[in-house]
Amino acid sequence: MTRISMWALCMLMPAMAIASTCSPKSPEMFVEFLPSFTSSKAFALKRTVLPLPLLRDVDGVDVDGRTLHGTQRSYLSAAEYWRWPSLDQYMRDNDLLSQIRTQTKSAAVVELYKDGLDGQVLFHFKTQGGCWFLWQYEVKQGAESS
Repeated sequence: MTRISMWALCMLMPAMAIASTCSPKSPEMFVEFLPSFTSSKAFALKRTVLPLPLLRDVDGVDVDGRTLHGTQRSYLSAAEYWRWPSLDQYMRDNDLLSQIRTQTKSAAVVELYKDGLDGQVLFHFKTQGGCWFLWQYEVKQGAESS
């Protein structure tokens, strides 16, 4: 095996191991899923509902002088999502912290934030067939998107 393909295999093995173990009879634990999701782009792409709904707080004035307030919804394609860095890399590049904001057996929200700054980015996850999936990305007022 070449050096690159061996590296790729080593990087994908944790993701493949988790992907093969979750099922309705053997649901994966969120705390076990999350490290693979944040570190592996390939795993994250497999575990993201696409097109991914993006919600952004809107508060300002448009080019025509109209006041905008509320939530704007758009969708991210697989090609656009693939261009994003891994979640770990994005957090390192932007000095962000993370916390699991809420978690139940079937849903979880992970919050990215920076101490002292207003706003946050929320990643909404849900279970399907015993496996965890990202199903919505939300940018709250004052936060930057990737």
